[in-house]
Amino acid sequence: MIKINLLGTESVQDSKGVMWLVGYGATVVLLLLSFAIMYTAVSSETEVAQADVTSLEQRLASLQKITQEVQELEQKKKDLHDKLIVIAKLKKSKLGPVQSLDDLNISLPERAWLTSVDERSGFFRIFGFAIDNQTIASFMRQLDESPFFLDVQLVETKQANYKEAKVKSFILQAKVDYTGTRRSAKERDESKGGEEPAKVKAN
Repeated sequence: MIKINLLGTESVQDSKGVMWLVGYGATVVLLLLSFAIMYTAVSSETEVAQADVTSLEQRLASLQKITQEVQELEQKKKDLHDKLIVIAKLKKSKLGPVQSLDDLNISLPERAWLTSVDERSGFFRIFGFAIDNQTIASFMRQLDESPFFLDVQLVETKQANYKEAKVKSFILQAKVDYTGTRRSAKERDESKGGEEPAKVKAN
């Protein structure tokens, strides 16, 4: 018996194209999923970093405030120290003239007396009479030991008559330091060039 196929030959379907489309679609989906995961991770890290930045900025502001307070305290401390120094100097300047005149009186030998004292620009000029030159020299040594008088020098000495008695008139000059800051013996020697103490020359 002969069979006749009226429908023609059976068509063969190509499955390669379908598989390619499926693979492409899966790749796209995986890429999109990967991008989504990466975006989420980056966003999370960004938020954490931003939170850290905010925290650090707050700490920095706090430290700056503390630093400013410390600087203000240091400035107040310095101002107070300066005021205390000024007060101490004022106290010394008030007591200095009284104490220096007291030392002047104590240093004066029995056989000498003063007629006047003149103070100008930190220098004392002392005018007076003494029995002899040795008394004047003794007065200079005693005065030089005072913490208020420095660089005591003899300006003038000459024979004079005082109440019908022959005496020596003298003029002394000395630097005055009302703060009472005494130079050391070494500093005095250096300032005088290592010379011997001044001697009174008789006229």
